[in-house]
Amino acid sequence: FWTVRVEPMCVLAVLIGFASCVAGLLLSYHASLPSGPAIILSAGVVYFASILFGPRGILRARIVHHRHRTA
Repeated sequence: FWTVRVEPMCVLAVLIGFASCVAGLLLSYHASLPSGPAIILSAGVVYFASILFGPRGILRARIVHHRHRTA
């Protein structure tokens, strides 16, 4: 939902995965939860946010872009 090229997509996947691991482990530690489900939960939050707010997401598709052409 964020890019159409492969190279930036791979970089974003690594960054999102790292951030999800860190956030999930912190959530696991502070809320006394199992670490695996906490990591998956944090990755799911990022995925849901991407669906809604990404450049190719649902909310962006509903906004009508008017581009006026000139001669």
